[in-house]
Amino acid sequence: MSDAKLKELYAKRSSVKGRLTKFKNYLDSFEGFSVLDDLEISKLNIQLPKIENLSSTFDELQRFMAP
Repeated sequence: MSDAKLKELYAKRSSVKGRLTKFKNYLDSFEGFSVLDDLEISKLNIQLPKIENLSSTFDELQRFMAP
């Protein structure tokens, strides 16, 4: 794989990882809650498919970059 392609993959992976980390931090903000309100549950239900897609993208990028 060329250095340019590898750099591109690293940049994409970094972007995806940043978005996953941002979502993890969002989830961590609920740590002290015993119950979530309906609005927060709705937000999570909307975001879940996006996060699953990001996770799959991250895994694919990892596979492409593996030696």
